[in-house]
Amino acid sequence: MILLACTTPTLDSASETASPVDEAEAPVPPELAEVQAAAQAAIDQGLPDPFAPRDAYLAALAEGDASCPGGDPLQLDDSVILGCTAGSGWHYAGISSWLDQEPEFDLFLEGELTAPTGEALIGAGHARYVLAGEGVELMLEGTWVGEGQPSWLGQGFSGSWYASLGGSDEFVSAWWTVGGTSLGFEPLQWNAGCADGQVAVRTDEGWVEATLACGCGEATFYDQPLGELCLDLEAALADLRAQL
Repeated sequence: MILLACTTPTLDSASETASPVDEAEAPVPPELAEVQAAAQAAIDQGLPDPFAPRDAYLAALAEGDASCPGGDPLQLDDSVILGCTAGSGWHYAGISSWLDQEPEFDLFLEGELTAPTGEALIGAGHARYVLAGEGVELMLEGTWVGEGQPSWLGQGFSGSWYASLGGSDEFVSAWWTVGGTSLGFEPLQWNAGCADGQVAVRTDEGWVEATLACGCGEATFYDQPLGELCLDLEAALADLRAQL
């Protein structure tokens, strides 16, 4: 079973932990074009959401039977922590909690659900979707990997992701890693079709930070100016909204 505990940094803490004791020891700045390309590639995989883990989880549990995992057909109880194999060939190991109040849902998973092909849904986290006033709230935390799944779930997610959409104040506050790229939005707001707010991109040398205004902003690295960083989030945001 793969378990990964993660803490949520802030842009201030990212700067503090990355700041050198001696300015002369500051690492060589990364190429901004490469940083932007890596960040855009991660975003183009799709913005993380609770729906992909939910769908993969329910599809996997649908292959179980009365003997494995047994009990509640939509949850794993402590009798299968060490694992069992259903007649379909699916293997279930771990424990989970599933609450369905359509359209709202709440999923906890600590375990692996493995298909006969060997591809697994690996979860050590929480996925939630709730109505909130005129809008909705989406939350994804922990580690989620859907082997063989398209987009970001197949690449693997680790971190903390929270979005408020559909209301008067739309924003995302998140720190996450997908496909080897780490990003931070703290927060990123959508105003009249524009993405405004603080972003951070992790490189081998440290964090590159920028404050975006309509998708673009001056990037810095250890307080050194790097030039303008621009990210296109509209397509990914439209795909996310389409699932609401």
